[in-house]
Amino acid sequence: MAQALRALLLAGYRHRVVAANADEGFLQVEKIADGSLDPVAFHAAVAEALAAGLIAEPVVLPEGTLACHWRLHLTPQGVARAREMIGS
Repeated sequence: MAQALRALLLAGYRHRVVAANADEGFLQVEKIADGSLDPVAFHAAVAEALAAGLIAEPVVLPEGTLACHWRLHLTPQGVARAREMIGS
């Protein structure tokens, strides 16, 4: 499993990640991953996780709206994969 996908799933499993947009979401996940994520790899991991059904669609709304946010939310399959990675 690619490092970025692993970091994404572990961050979603262990932390609540909600941000104003995808770039801020990346910064939060990067901080959780000790600053070791490449932005291109992160966005590819999000696309891969979405395609595999491991995360729910991150909701991105235009800046300035009342409900503007980007969130990282694991699906039940994503939770199971994260638990496999940490051995629980």
